Amino acid sequence: QLYIEVEYDYEYEAKDKKIVIKQGEKYVLVKKTNDDWWQVKRDENSKPFYVPAQYVKEIPRKA
Repeated sequence: QLYIEVEYDYEYEAKDKKIVIKQGEKYVLVKKTNDDWWQVKRDENSKPFYVPAQYVKEIPRKA
């Protein structure tokens, strides 16, 4: 399983909610959808959402 770590704060309005990510947070990487947006989720049981690929980095495992 792959993980990402947020390098820069970012927020945006999704369809029905506001998505906010903060520097240092770690998420499960679901899919590298394209070069601009990756699909992630907070944990195994949460709904996936998108983060901007330039604002995160892939990490080997959840520390």
